[in-house]
Amino acid sequence: MQVKVNILNNTRTYANVINQAMLDNTNNIYFYRIRSRDAAGRLTGHIVGNGLSTEQDFSPASGHLYTIKSNFNSTDEI
Repeated sequence: MQVKVNILNNTRTYANVINQAMLDNTNNIYFYRIRSRDAAGRLTGHIVGNGLSTEQDFSPASGHLYTIKSNFNSTDEI
């Protein structure tokens, strides 16, 4: 099976922000999905196709990234 990545045609968006991208539109196979953003629009959580879930924390005062946590124990399937 040949997989074609076409981000323009196979994305789902909310407020002009890409939330997920599909590898195969007919089988709903994703290579990433955004789980959360903070008030400033920064990515704070996402999950990728192999099941790796990542959460990022930013300093509210400076906006700098200060924590990244990744694991395979997420209950969200992609």
